Amino acid sequence: MSSLDKSFHKFNNSKKSKKSAKQHQRTYFGPLLVRDTLQEYITALAYSPDGSFLATGTAGGELILYRRQESIELLGITEQSLDCLAFSPDGKYLAAAGQDGHLRVWQMTDQQLIIDLDQSPRWIEHLDWSRDGKSLAFSNGRYVQVWDVTADQVITTLNFEESSVLGVAWHPIVDHLAIAGYQGVKIWQAKDWDEDPYHLNIPSATEAIRWSADGKYLAAGNFDQTLVVLEWGNEHPWVMQGFPGKVRSIDWSPINAKNDAPLITCASAEGIIVWEKEAGKHTGWSGRVLEGHLAKVTNVAFQPHTILLASGGADGQVCLWNKAHKLGQSLPGGKLEISCLAWHPQGTEIAAGTDEGQLLIWQQTTEGQGFA
Repeated sequence: MSSLDKSFHKFNNSKKSKKSAKQHQRTYFGPLLVRDTLQEYITALAYSPDGSFLATGTAGGELILYRRQESIELLGITEQSLDCLAFSPDGKYLAAAGQDGHLRVWQMTDQQLIIDLDQSPRWIEHLDWSRDGKSLAFSNGRYVQVWDVTADQVITTLNFEESSVLGVAWHPIVDHLAIAGYQGVKIWQAKDWDEDPYHLNIPSATEAIRWSADGKYLAAGNFDQTLVVLEWGNEHPWVMQGFPGKVRSIDWSPINAKNDAPLITCASAEGIIVWEKEAGKHTGWSGRVLEGHLAKVTNVAFQPHTILLASGGADGQVCLWNKAHKLGQSLPGGKLEISCLAWHPQGTEIAAGTDEGQLLIWQQTTEGQGFA
Protein backbone atom coordinates (compact mmCIF):
# COMPACT_ATOMS: atom_id res chain seq x y z
CA MET A 1 0.00 0.00 0.00
CA SER A 2 1.25 3.45 -0.91
CA SER A 3 2.18 6.09 1.64
CA LEU A 4 -0.86 7.85 0.22
CA ASP A 5 -3.26 5.57 2.15
CA LYS A 6 -5.49 8.55 2.79
CA SER A 7 -8.97 9.55 1.60
CA PHE A 8 -11.21 12.58 2.14
CA HIS A 9 -13.46 14.70 4.43
CA LYS A 10 -17.11 15.25 3.58
CA PHE A 11 -17.66 18.56 1.86
CA ASN A 12 -19.37 21.51 3.57
CA ASN A 13 -21.45 23.06 0.79
CA SER A 14 -21.53 26.64 2.03
CA LYS A 15 -20.70 29.68 -0.08
CA LYS A 16 -18.68 32.80 0.61
CA SER A 17 -18.26 36.07 -1.15
CA LYS A 18 -15.46 38.55 -0.94
CA LYS A 19 -15.02 41.80 -2.78
CA SER A 20 -11.79 42.27 -4.68
CA ALA A 21 -10.51 44.97 -7.02
CA LYS A 22 -7.34 45.80 -8.81
CA GLN A 23 -5.82 48.93 -7.33
CA HIS A 24 -3.51 51.56 -8.79
CA GLN A 25 -2.10 50.62 -12.21
CA ARG A 26 -4.55 48.53 -14.16
CA THR A 27 -3.60 45.57 -16.32
CA TYR A 28 -5.46 44.08 -19.24
CA PHE A 29 -4.86 41.74 -22.16
CA GLY A 30 -5.11 42.88 -25.74
CA PRO A 31 -5.39 43.74 -28.48
CA LEU A 32 -5.08 40.48 -30.41
CA LEU A 33 -1.35 39.89 -30.99
CA VAL A 34 -1.40 36.90 -33.37
CA ARG A 35 -4.25 35.34 -35.25
CA ASP A 36 -3.67 32.25 -37.36
CA THR A 37 -5.98 29.67 -38.88
CA LEU A 38 -5.04 26.01 -39.06
CA GLN A 39 -6.79 23.33 -41.08
CA GLU A 40 -8.75 21.72 -38.25
CA TYR A 41 -10.09 22.05 -34.68
CA ILE A 42 -7.29 22.96 -32.24
CA THR A 43 -7.04 20.14 -29.71
CA ALA A 44 -4.02 21.12 -27.59
CA LEU A 45 -1.80 24.09 -26.73
CA ALA A 46 1.39 24.25 -24.64
CA TYR A 47 4.11 26.81 -24.03
CA SER A 48 7.69 25.69 -23.50
CA PRO A 49 8.92 26.31 -19.91
CA ASP A 50 10.97 29.35 -20.99
CA GLY A 51 8.10 30.70 -23.10
CA SER A 52 10.07 30.72 -26.35
CA PHE A 53 7.81 28.22 -28.14
CA LEU A 54 4.06 27.67 -28.37
CA ALA A 55 3.10 24.18 -29.57
CA THR A 56 -0.29 23.73 -31.24
CA GLY A 57 -1.99 20.45 -32.15
CA THR A 58 -5.10 19.91 -34.24
CA ALA A 59 -7.77 17.33 -34.98
CA GLY A 60 -6.20 16.92 -38.42
CA GLY A 61 -2.91 15.77 -36.92
CA GLU A 62 -0.97 19.02 -37.44
CA LEU A 63 1.70 20.01 -34.93
CA ILE A 64 2.99 23.57 -35.33
CA LEU A 65 5.59 25.40 -33.25
CA TYR A 66 5.30 29.19 -33.01
CA ARG A 67 8.32 31.29 -32.09
CA ARG A 68 7.75 35.04 -32.29
CA GLN A 69 6.29 35.46 -35.78
CA GLU A 70 7.91 32.27 -37.09
CA SER A 71 6.06 28.96 -37.45
CA ILE A 72 7.69 25.54 -37.69
CA GLU A 73 5.69 22.54 -38.93
CA LEU A 74 6.64 19.37 -37.05
CA LEU A 75 3.72 17.32 -38.40
CA GLY A 76 1.47 17.98 -41.36
CA ILE A 77 -2.13 16.94 -41.97
CA THR A 78 -2.68 13.22 -41.31
CA GLU A 79 -6.48 13.25 -40.84
CA GLN A 80 -5.90 11.59 -37.44
CA SER A 81 -6.32 13.77 -34.38
CA LEU A 82 -3.36 14.88 -32.28
CA ASP A 83 -4.86 14.62 -28.79
CA CYS A 84 -2.11 15.47 -26.31
CA LEU A 85 1.21 17.28 -26.18
CA ALA A 86 3.57 18.48 -23.46
CA PHE A 87 7.04 19.94 -23.02
CA SER A 88 9.35 18.29 -20.52
CA PRO A 89 9.85 20.41 -17.35
CA ASP A 90 13.41 21.28 -18.40
CA GLY A 91 12.26 22.28 -21.89
CA LYS A 92 14.57 19.81 -23.63
CA TYR A 93 11.81 17.74 -25.24
CA LEU A 94 8.34 18.01 -26.72
CA ALA A 95 6.10 14.92 -26.71
CA ALA A 96 2.92 14.51 -28.75
CA ALA A 97 0.51 11.66 -29.48
CA GLY A 98 -2.99 10.91 -30.64
CA GLN A 99 -5.27 8.88 -32.83
CA ASP A 100 -2.56 7.29 -35.01
CA GLY A 101 -1.10 5.51 -31.95
CA HIS A 102 2.37 7.03 -32.32
CA LEU A 103 4.22 8.59 -29.40
CA ARG A 104 6.65 11.12 -30.84
CA VAL A 105 9.35 13.07 -29.00
CA TRP A 106 11.32 15.97 -30.45
CA GLN A 107 14.57 17.40 -29.14
CA MET A 108 14.01 21.13 -28.83
CA THR A 109 17.57 22.32 -29.48
CA ASP A 110 17.17 21.51 -33.17
CA GLN A 111 13.52 20.36 -33.35
CA GLN A 112 14.64 16.89 -34.47
CA LEU A 113 12.41 13.84 -33.97
CA ILE A 114 14.27 11.43 -31.66
CA ILE A 115 11.53 8.94 -30.68
CA ASP A 116 8.69 7.55 -32.79
CA LEU A 117 7.05 4.74 -30.84
CA ASP A 118 4.24 2.92 -32.69
CA GLN A 119 1.46 1.74 -30.36
CA SER A 120 -1.26 1.50 -33.02
CA PRO A 121 -4.03 0.55 -33.42
CA ARG A 122 -4.70 1.96 -29.93
CA TRP A 123 -4.99 5.73 -29.56
CA ILE A 124 -2.79 7.63 -27.14
CA GLU A 125 -5.00 10.25 -25.51
CA HIS A 126 -3.04 11.21 -22.37
CA LEU A 127 0.60 11.80 -21.50
CA ASP A 128 2.61 13.51 -18.76
CA TRP A 129 6.29 14.09 -17.92
CA SER A 130 7.91 13.20 -14.61
CA ARG A 131 9.25 16.11 -12.57
CA ASP A 132 12.86 15.44 -13.66
CA GLY A 133 11.94 15.25 -17.34
CA LYS A 134 13.49 11.80 -17.78
CA SER A 135 10.33 9.67 -17.77
CA LEU A 136 7.23 10.02 -19.90
CA ALA A 137 3.96 8.28 -18.98
CA PHE A 138 1.32 7.75 -21.68
CA SER A 139 -1.99 5.92 -21.96
CA ASN A 140 -2.49 2.85 -24.11
CA GLY A 141 -6.02 1.51 -23.71
CA ARG A 142 -6.31 0.10 -20.18
CA TYR A 143 -2.57 0.46 -19.67
CA VAL A 144 -0.07 3.22 -19.00
CA GLN A 145 3.50 2.81 -20.18
CA VAL A 146 6.33 4.71 -18.51
CA TRP A 147 9.14 5.40 -20.97
CA ASP A 148 12.75 6.35 -20.23
CA VAL A 149 13.35 9.04 -22.83
CA THR A 150 17.14 9.21 -22.50
CA ALA A 151 17.57 5.42 -22.74
CA ASP A 152 14.68 5.08 -25.24
CA GLN A 153 13.20 2.06 -23.46
CA VAL A 154 10.15 1.11 -21.41
CA ILE A 155 10.46 1.29 -17.61
CA THR A 156 7.15 -0.33 -16.71
CA THR A 157 3.63 -1.03 -17.95
CA LEU A 158 0.79 -0.39 -15.49
CA ASN A 159 -2.61 -2.05 -15.79
CA PHE A 160 -5.52 0.16 -14.70
CA GLU A 161 -7.84 -2.86 -15.18
CA GLU A 162 -11.30 -1.30 -14.65
CA SER A 163 -11.45 0.72 -17.87
CA SER A 164 -9.51 2.62 -20.48
CA VAL A 165 -7.28 5.26 -18.95
CA LEU A 166 -8.93 8.70 -18.78
CA GLY A 167 -6.14 10.74 -17.20
CA VAL A 168 -2.45 10.64 -16.22
CA ALA A 169 -0.64 12.97 -13.79
CA TRP A 170 2.81 12.80 -12.16
CA HIS A 171 3.17 14.20 -8.66
CA PRO A 172 5.15 17.48 -8.82
CA ILE A 173 7.43 16.72 -5.85
CA VAL A 174 7.85 12.95 -5.44
CA ASP A 175 7.86 10.07 -7.93
CA HIS A 176 4.20 9.07 -7.69
CA LEU A 177 2.01 8.59 -10.76
CA ALA A 178 -1.79 9.05 -10.63
CA ILE A 179 -3.95 7.34 -13.25
CA ALA A 180 -7.70 7.99 -13.64
CA GLY A 181 -10.52 5.92 -15.10
CA TYR A 182 -13.67 4.08 -14.10
CA GLN A 183 -14.04 3.81 -10.30
CA GLY A 184 -11.58 6.53 -9.49
CA VAL A 185 -7.84 7.09 -9.33
CA LYS A 186 -4.91 4.74 -8.70
CA ILE A 187 -1.53 6.03 -7.50
CA TRP A 188 1.68 4.08 -8.06
CA GLN A 189 5.10 4.73 -6.51
CA ALA A 190 8.09 4.70 -8.85
CA LYS A 191 10.36 3.20 -6.20
CA ASP A 192 8.38 -0.05 -6.53
CA TRP A 193 6.11 -0.25 -9.57
CA ASP A 194 5.12 -3.82 -8.59
CA GLU A 195 3.60 -2.73 -5.30
CA ASP A 196 -0.20 -2.49 -5.29
CA PRO A 197 -1.29 1.10 -5.98
CA TYR A 198 -3.28 3.22 -3.59
CA HIS A 199 -6.87 3.28 -4.90
CA LEU A 200 -9.02 6.35 -4.45
CA ASN A 201 -12.38 4.68 -4.96
CA ILE A 202 -15.02 6.82 -6.68
CA PRO A 203 -18.35 5.22 -7.78
CA SER A 204 -18.09 6.72 -11.25
CA ALA A 205 -15.55 7.46 -13.94
CA THR A 206 -12.89 10.07 -13.25
CA GLU A 207 -11.87 12.12 -16.29
CA ALA A 208 -9.97 15.14 -14.97
CA ILE A 209 -7.15 14.88 -12.42
CA ARG A 210 -4.77 17.57 -11.21
CA TRP A 211 -2.15 17.83 -8.45
CA SER A 212 -1.71 21.16 -6.67
CA ALA A 213 1.66 22.84 -7.27
CA ASP A 214 2.93 21.89 -3.80
CA GLY A 215 1.75 18.29 -4.22
CA LYS A 216 -0.38 18.47 -1.09
CA TYR A 217 -3.72 17.94 -2.87
CA LEU A 218 -5.05 15.87 -5.75
CA ALA A 219 -8.36 16.85 -7.37
CA ALA A 220 -10.52 14.43 -9.36
CA GLY A 221 -13.42 15.55 -11.57
CA ASN A 222 -16.03 12.86 -12.14
CA PHE A 223 -18.85 11.84 -14.44
CA ASP A 224 -21.26 11.60 -11.48
CA GLN A 225 -21.17 15.40 -11.11
CA THR A 226 -18.77 15.44 -8.17
CA LEU A 227 -15.33 16.85 -7.45
CA VAL A 228 -13.18 14.90 -4.98
CA VAL A 229 -10.10 16.35 -3.28
CA LEU A 230 -7.42 14.18 -1.69
CA GLU A 231 -5.15 15.78 0.91
CA TRP A 232 -1.83 14.13 1.66
CA GLY A 233 -2.12 12.61 5.14
CA ASN A 234 -5.91 12.98 5.45
CA GLU A 235 -7.98 9.81 5.92
CA HIS A 236 -11.35 11.15 4.80
CA PRO A 237 -12.63 12.64 1.55
CA TRP A 238 -13.84 16.06 0.63
CA VAL A 239 -16.61 15.45 -1.88
CA MET A 240 -18.12 18.48 -3.62
CA GLN A 241 -21.57 17.72 -5.02
CA GLY A 242 -24.46 19.37 -6.82
CA PHE A 243 -22.79 20.35 -10.09
CA PRO A 244 -25.11 20.80 -13.11
CA GLY A 245 -23.04 18.35 -15.20
CA LYS A 246 -19.80 16.40 -15.18
CA VAL A 247 -16.71 18.27 -13.99
CA ARG A 248 -14.94 19.07 -17.24
CA SER A 249 -11.79 21.04 -16.40
CA ILE A 250 -9.79 21.56 -13.18
CA ASP A 251 -6.98 23.86 -12.10
CA TRP A 252 -5.23 24.83 -8.86
CA SER A 253 -3.98 28.34 -8.17
CA PRO A 254 -0.16 28.44 -8.30
CA ILE A 255 -0.02 30.35 -5.02
CA ASN A 256 -1.91 29.87 -1.76
CA ALA A 257 -4.91 31.97 -0.88
CA LYS A 258 -6.37 31.96 2.64
CA ASN A 259 -5.60 29.35 5.27
CA ASP A 260 -2.34 28.25 3.63
CA ALA A 261 -4.11 26.42 0.80
CA PRO A 262 -4.46 27.07 -2.94
CA LEU A 263 -7.76 27.77 -4.64
CA ILE A 264 -9.25 25.10 -6.83
CA THR A 265 -11.52 25.84 -9.74
CA CYS A 266 -13.53 23.63 -12.06
CA ALA A 267 -15.91 23.96 -15.00
CA SER A 268 -19.32 22.30 -15.20
CA ALA A 269 -21.95 23.15 -17.83
CA GLU A 270 -22.10 26.98 -18.14
CA GLY A 271 -20.65 27.60 -14.70
CA ILE A 272 -17.27 28.03 -13.04
CA ILE A 273 -16.92 27.11 -9.38
CA VAL A 274 -14.05 28.32 -7.22
CA TRP A 275 -13.34 26.56 -3.92
CA GLU A 276 -11.46 28.07 -0.98
CA LYS A 277 -10.24 26.15 2.07
CA GLU A 278 -11.97 27.10 5.29
CA ALA A 279 -10.09 27.76 8.51
CA GLY A 280 -9.35 24.75 10.70
CA LYS A 281 -7.62 21.45 10.12
CA HIS A 282 -10.76 19.35 9.72
CA THR A 283 -13.05 21.83 7.96
CA GLY A 284 -14.16 21.73 4.35
CA TRP A 285 -14.11 24.07 1.39
CA SER A 286 -16.50 26.92 0.58
CA GLY A 287 -17.55 27.47 -3.02
CA ARG A 288 -18.59 30.41 -5.16
CA VAL A 289 -20.04 30.37 -8.66
CA LEU A 290 -18.68 32.66 -11.37
CA GLU A 291 -21.27 33.53 -14.00
CA GLY A 292 -20.45 35.17 -17.31
CA HIS A 293 -20.43 32.53 -20.02
CA LEU A 294 -23.51 31.97 -22.17
CA ALA A 295 -22.69 28.37 -23.10
CA LYS A 296 -20.68 25.52 -21.62
CA VAL A 297 -17.29 26.35 -20.13
CA THR A 298 -14.61 24.25 -21.79
CA ASN A 299 -11.43 25.30 -19.96
CA VAL A 300 -10.23 27.00 -16.77
CA ALA A 301 -6.62 28.03 -16.07
CA PHE A 302 -4.90 30.23 -13.49
CA GLN A 303 -2.28 32.74 -14.58
CA PRO A 304 1.20 31.68 -13.39
CA HIS A 305 2.28 33.26 -10.08
CA THR A 306 -1.16 34.83 -9.40
CA ILE A 307 -4.81 34.01 -8.74
CA LEU A 308 -6.06 35.67 -11.93
CA LEU A 309 -8.31 33.04 -13.51
CA ALA A 310 -9.00 32.56 -17.22
CA SER A 311 -11.92 30.60 -18.63
CA GLY A 312 -12.90 29.70 -22.18
CA GLY A 313 -16.32 28.71 -23.41
CA ALA A 314 -18.42 27.47 -26.29
CA ASP A 315 -19.76 31.04 -26.53
CA GLY A 316 -16.41 32.18 -27.96
CA GLN A 317 -15.41 34.18 -24.89
CA VAL A 318 -12.19 34.09 -22.90
CA CYS A 319 -13.07 35.59 -19.51
CA LEU A 320 -10.51 36.88 -17.02
CA TRP A 321 -11.60 36.76 -13.38
CA ASN A 322 -9.79 39.12 -11.03
CA LYS A 323 -8.62 37.18 -7.96
CA ALA A 324 -10.82 34.30 -9.19
CA HIS A 325 -13.81 36.32 -8.07
CA LYS A 326 -14.83 39.25 -10.22
CA LEU A 327 -15.08 39.42 -14.01
CA GLY A 328 -12.36 41.85 -15.03
CA GLN A 329 -12.25 41.45 -18.80
CA SER A 330 -13.82 39.46 -21.61
CA LEU A 331 -11.59 38.75 -24.62
CA PRO A 332 -13.92 38.23 -27.59
CA GLY A 333 -12.86 35.40 -29.86
CA GLY A 334 -15.83 35.65 -32.18
CA LYS A 335 -18.62 33.09 -32.17
CA LEU A 336 -16.37 30.04 -32.31
CA GLU A 337 -16.02 27.63 -29.40
CA ILE A 338 -12.84 28.01 -27.35
CA SER A 339 -11.41 24.50 -27.40
CA CYS A 340 -8.26 25.03 -25.30
CA LEU A 341 -6.32 27.65 -23.32
CA ALA A 342 -2.68 28.10 -22.34
CA TRP A 343 -0.82 30.76 -20.34
CA HIS A 344 2.69 31.91 -21.15
CA PRO A 345 4.88 30.70 -18.22
CA GLN A 346 5.52 34.31 -17.20
CA GLY A 347 1.82 35.13 -17.41
CA THR A 348 2.47 37.82 -20.02
CA GLU A 349 0.17 36.38 -22.68
CA ILE A 350 -2.64 33.94 -23.09
CA ALA A 351 -3.35 31.70 -26.08
CA ALA A 352 -6.67 30.19 -27.09
CA GLY A 353 -7.60 27.67 -29.78
CA THR A 354 -11.03 27.37 -31.40
CA ASP A 355 -13.07 24.57 -32.91
CA GLU A 356 -12.52 26.10 -36.37
CA GLY A 357 -8.72 26.08 -36.12
CA GLN A 358 -8.18 29.72 -35.15
CA LEU A 359 -5.23 30.46 -32.86
CA LEU A 360 -5.76 33.60 -30.79
CA ILE A 361 -3.08 35.23 -28.64
CA TRP A 362 -3.43 38.26 -26.40
CA GLN A 363 -0.53 40.02 -24.70
CA GLN A 364 -0.54 41.73 -21.32
CA THR A 365 -0.34 45.51 -21.17
CA THR A 366 -0.81 48.11 -18.46
CA GLU A 367 -2.41 50.71 -20.71
CA GLY A 368 -6.05 51.27 -21.53
CA GLN A 369 -8.94 49.44 -19.89
CA GLY A 370 -8.41 47.35 -16.83
CA PHE A 371 -10.08 45.32 -14.14
CA ALA A 372 -12.80 47.40 -12.63
